[in-house]
Amino acid sequence: MESNPMCMALSAVKVLRLEVGNLFSTLSAGVKEEHGEEGREFISEIQSMLSAINHRYRELEQTVNNIKIPPGSLMLSNSSYFAQENSTDKQNLYSPLVRSHKWSDKVHKYSAFAHSILNANSLKKSIIFTSNNNKRKRPQTASHNISPQTMEAFIASMDRMFKDMNIQICRAFTTSTVVQVTLGRILQATVALKGFVIEWVVVRGYTESCNSPADLMSESRYHVFRRISDHAQAATLHFADFAMPIAMPNVHELATKSFLTWLHSYSSLFTNVCKQCGKHSYDCYPPTWRDFKNCDPYHFECKP
Repeated sequence: MESNPMCMALSAVKVLRLEVGNLFSTLSAGVKEEHGEEGREFISEIQSMLSAINHRYRELEQTVNNIKIPPGSLMLSNSSYFAQENSTDKQNLYSPLVRSHKWSDKVHKYSAFAHSILNANSLKKSIIFTSNNNKRKRPQTASHNISPQTMEAFIASMDRMFKDMNIQICRAFTTSTVVQVTLGRILQATVALKGFVIEWVVVRGYTESCNSPADLMSESRYHVFRRISDHAQAATLHFADFAMPIAMPNVHELATKSFLTWLHSYSSLFTNVCKQCGKHSYDCYPPTWRDFKNCDPYHFECKP
């Protein structure tokens, strides 16, 4: 019974890969004692392997030439309509179409994984609770609906509380308030507020310039302040957890005030030592973590 040319070609590819693998293994091992001082046996062994690879490659070429091209075009749904195009650029669309289908399958697969992970670890900042019986969107609570005058008075009081912290309001959006916080000559933070609820925080160095006062996308070019940005996001979730069950503006106002107090503790970023190890630098980083209760400085690796 005559063998299938496709199976013979695949077998030839396997043999060729085996020969090439043996060649690279011999080259990586190098010259050994049994090859002699001058290494002539090693050179002759490499030459014989190269001739064997050349022979296997010729066999693969002969086997591939015996494979007959199947009649017609390979079908992929309605891909046969591509052959009706007169342009040669549009006729060769089968391979890009296959790659796009594979990419789409990977997107669906990864999105399903991300959905399951996010459902298992859900951290919600919003205090709006939905019910199965009432599918209509409920109006926002009083913690979100804060008048501009109330917000300006709150920011002014916080600005007066800390002398070395400058807080300015930038109303770049209609539903959110962006607050620019400058802490001495150490850092500057951009905080997005929806009422008294903190939505996003970005921390940068004091000398860094951003595209706009309300820039919430561009990160700091310094790794220290990138790490502090991550800690600030964790702090917003921590302070929001206490105020989430209570839909009262004064409770969320206290959570925002606690966050700004926690942020003010970074005024000693480059001077204080870690409370745990007693050192200033760990892995080239100062104590970037601040305790949520007493604002004590810790390295992230030393935090309690």
